[in-house]
Amino acid sequence: SSQIDRKLLFDGVPDSIIGDTSKKDTILYDLKNSNTEKLDQYKKTYPQISDWIDAGFYFAAKGTENYENQYKWALKKYTELNGGTWPAVWDPAPPLALPNEILYRGGDRGGEIFTSLDEYLAQYPLDPSKSTVGIVDYTSPLRAGNMDHFQAMIDELAEKGLNVIPVVGAYSGTIGTQPLNIYSAMVKFFTDAPSTAEYEANPQNYKYRIDALVSFYTFSLGSGFLDQTNRFLDNMNVPVFRAMTSTKRTEGEWLASDDGLLWSDTYYQIAIPETQGIIEPIFVATTEKEMDTVTGAELVSYKAIPDRIEKLANRVYNWTQLRTVDNADKKVALVYYNYPPGKQNIGASYLAVPDSIIEILNRLKQEGYTINDIP
Repeated sequence: SSQIDRKLLFDGVPDSIIGDTSKKDTILYDLKNSNTEKLDQYKKTYPQISDWIDAGFYFAAKGTENYENQYKWALKKYTELNGGTWPAVWDPAPPLALPNEILYRGGDRGGEIFTSLDEYLAQYPLDPSKSTVGIVDYTSPLRAGNMDHFQAMIDELAEKGLNVIPVVGAYSGTIGTQPLNIYSAMVKFFTDAPSTAEYEANPQNYKYRIDALVSFYTFSLGSGFLDQTNRFLDNMNVPVFRAMTSTKRTEGEWLASDDGLLWSDTYYQIAIPETQGIIEPIFVATTEKEMDTVTGAELVSYKAIPDRIEKLANRVYNWTQLRTVDNADKKVALVYYNYPPGKQNIGASYLAVPDSIIEILNRLKQEGYTINDIP
């Protein structure tokens, strides 16, 4: 039913080719995933939908710059269809597609995007005497110019004397059968493997560049490549911290609330990440709302909470330092459930707590911890 100048655009295009956003090798799927090569093929095969694809690609690519040019494209098309002349100075720029695997860092010079680690390290070299921390986030905040939380985390970790490798990756995306998303971005930037395929074939052959990871990802990290991501995290064997942000409360609303995190957000902010071993969920950013003076639109953006950013950075720093301490010198507290107090109540839902404690103590001793007098 899409029309331009009262002309049905999809006449002659089979429904199987139009498809939907979840069906591969269809127009809607390739538009959603910004597959420019296939979209160009559709335009050649079905020239009547060229304008529709051009307009849709701005939306699919997302970001404030693309949305601005989409409006310009539509206004230019409307003006010309009605016999008017469009000023060349206002011509829309082509859609700007953000890569699915990038490094991003701001600072005083403003945000910069890097597509290769060598390019990034030329400006932000790693000090081999210091620990290195990775950060991961979606591409959507970057497209929207909404990276205050991300940059604040980078700055605080750097202030602690840590190296930082800040990765932004698409939630989903493939190239053929291979991933092109946050999972492949982590392999690309956090390991020395030449490709994701080669890493998966022999993960034991490659080294890891980071000593800890901070994840801004809600739900699961790795999307459609969940199993591969979980294996990657297991192989990397570093602590992964959950940096929580809220799009539903301002800082004032968060401070005044009784719960901090809405109960309806708990499952995707904390529970699902925990299934991947992501630990210590700490609130680090809320949202700031303001009214655009020209359009009257409400603008919502992330606002980092400095003391919470510092709290998480301190936790990350301490964990990285702990990794350099011999197990024999580490101090571990073992806390178990005992209510009401008394030897007869050492249990939890009929689980064998005493036996489990002894197993844990034996394993700690095997790993080199100083454990004496095991019952």
